Amino acid sequence: MIGLLVIDEHPVVGEGIRAILTDEPDVWVETVTDVHAAHAALDARHHDVVVCEIRLQGCNAGLDLLRHRRTDGPAFIMFSAHCIPSFYAEAVDRGAAGFLAKTATRDMIVRAIRDVANGGKAISADALNGARVARRRPAPRELEIVALVAAGATNAEVARRLQIGLSTVEGVLRRLFDRYSVANRTALARLADGEGWLIDLVP
Repeated sequence: MIGLLVIDEHPVVGEGIRAILTDEPDVWVETVTDVHAAHAALDARHHDVVVCEIRLQGCNAGLDLLRHRRTDGPAFIMFSAHCIPSFYAEAVDRGAAGFLAKTATRDMIVRAIRDVANGGKAISADALNGARVARRRPAPRELEIVALVAAGATNAEVARRLQIGLSTVEGVLRRLFDRYSVANRTALARLADGEGWLIDLVP
C-alpha cells in the first residue's frame, strides 16, 4: 500500500485527489488543510508520499514543511498553481522528489505519485530548467525595498516607510541593478514579480 498525505488549505483539492485515486486500490489518502494538522500527520509517520501545496495560510509554508522533513520521512511532491522560478529552485534545493502544477492531468498525478513512491523523481524538464535559471533571491531588507518600489513608492517614500536613510535606499537599488543587470526600477520590479519574490510581501 502507498500512504498518501495531501496538504492543501482548500478541501476540494484533497477531496479531488482522493476521487481520482479511487481506481487505485493500493493507495490510501489522508487530507489536511492547515500547517498544524500537517505537522501532526507527518509526525505520525504513516505516509510514503506527500502532495503539498507551497502556499499555505498566506505564506510559503509548504516549502517550510519540505525543509523540515525527516531524512527517513515521506517523499514530497510540491503541488502548486504558482509555477515560478524561485519556487522551482527552492523545491529542488530543499529535496522535493516532485513538482506538479495544478493544471496536471489525472494520469500525470497518478504517475508522479507512483514514481515517487518507488524512489524516483517527478520533476518536469520545465521545472528543472526553471530551477537552473532562477536568480539568487535578494536579502530580506533588499526585498522590502523592491516590494515598495514595485508598489510605486519613490526612494524618499521607501526610506521613510522603512526608517532608513535615502542614501541607503539608493545604494541598495544600485547594487540590485548591477547584480541582476537591469537598467531601472521598472525592470527590477518586473524581474522580482516574474521570479515570484514579491508573493509574500505586501507593502
